[in-house]
Amino acid sequence: MLGSSRGRRYSATLLRPIVVLLNKFKVSCDALTLIGLVGAILAGFFFAKGSFLAGGVLILVSGIFDLMDGELARFSLKETRFGAFLDSTLDRCGDSAIFCGIIYYFRFSELYLILGLATLVGAFLTSYTRARAESFVDKCSAGLIERPERLLLIITGSFFQKMEWVLWLLAILGNLTVIQRIVYIKKIIK
Repeated sequence: MLGSSRGRRYSATLLRPIVVLLNKFKVSCDALTLIGLVGAILAGFFFAKGSFLAGGVLILVSGIFDLMDGELARFSLKETRFGAFLDSTLDRCGDSAIFCGIIYYFRFSELYLILGLATLVGAFLTSYTRARAESFVDKCSAGLIERPERLLLIITGSFFQKMEWVLWLLAILGNLTVIQRIVYIKKIIK
């Protein structure tokens, strides 16, 4: 998965020069988290208006800030439990803005409205099951799709104007991931 330790190492290498510069200027990790949230909220606004390309570009920019906040925290040795909590919480806020924008755009299509809601539920339950599972195991990355893959699919759908296909994929894969995590934790607990 894109959020794996291998993916994180790759992004850390790419972002290292920027992170060094941000650290030099004493930029706050939390400020980067907030900038990422603003980008996601703006993306949701553009999706609601049907400007998918602009929304996709904003998710891409927002995602870069989301990567940089964690890299800066690790690089500057300023990782905190509160910072991780804030980042995770604001990620859910950003996801909400993005999905609400998409759902609003499809509000007149009953099928795509339902798919958008199913996608939102799958996204939040994927996050919830991971957080809850990690009270039983150290790390729960079971399942097909997590936030990085969701955002990559949305960006792809935005660039190619295929958001309907993306909603189908996200609704299915997101909720399948939830089921996979439930089955995984059931096996672990037994």
